[in-house]
Amino acid sequence: SAMAFELDLKGSVSADIFDKYVWRGQQVGNQTVIQPSATIGQDGYSFNVWGNMPVTKNDSSGKPWNFQELNYIFDYSGAYEKFSYSGGFIIYDYPNTLNMTAQEIYGTVGYDTFLSPSLEIYKGTYGVTGFYIKAAIEHSLELTETLSLDLGSSLAWADNQYNKTYFGGAPAGFNDFILSAALPIDIGGVPLVPSLSYVTLVDDKVRAGHGPKSDNWILGIGSAIEF
Repeated sequence: SAMAFELDLKGSVSADIFDKYVWRGQQVGNQTVIQPSATIGQDGYSFNVWGNMPVTKNDSSGKPWNFQELNYIFDYSGAYEKFSYSGGFIIYDYPNTLNMTAQEIYGTVGYDTFLSPSLEIYKGTYGVTGFYIKAAIEHSLELTETLSLDLGSSLAWADNQYNKTYFGGAPAGFNDFILSAALPIDIGGVPLVPSLSYVTLVDDKVRAGHGPKSDNWILGIGSAIEF
């Protein structure tokens, strides 16, 4: 007898440009960055490579046109009735700046209802330990038959081990609060998503551990293609 394994791979490639890189409330750099991403997967399993690359040099966080950060994400996603879920493993690599790696496991759950609430839980397993937990909501406002405004908001909390590493020994508390707006458009068959976000650190001791970069407006534009 013979066994056949059918490949039905699906994937996507994308690229975003932002005027600065802010990650979980931390302003990593104040220069313009490009963030390319590629994903391939099958039957709920996927592998993603994401990168952050400065395109100008305005501070000391990385040389222009060199990857400041590369993330490798192994994920499994699925759905049950109105629930969606995912879980996986992330490797963070910093090839041209910190010369180190970190690792996290994570799980997320979302519910298909008004405001689309979701919850994400991350646990560091190597390099940086501790928990980072984020709750989010989002809603799309239909402006015309072909145009909608995507709004979102999230609030994150982290334990003392996480904040000890990233915020100068701050105790457990609320970290970043985000408000975002995006306007997906199509120009000549090319999908574009201009966006504007406001990110602020909430807890006073967390803010004190990060200094004057605790409040940020982020302007960006991105595009993605699925295959």
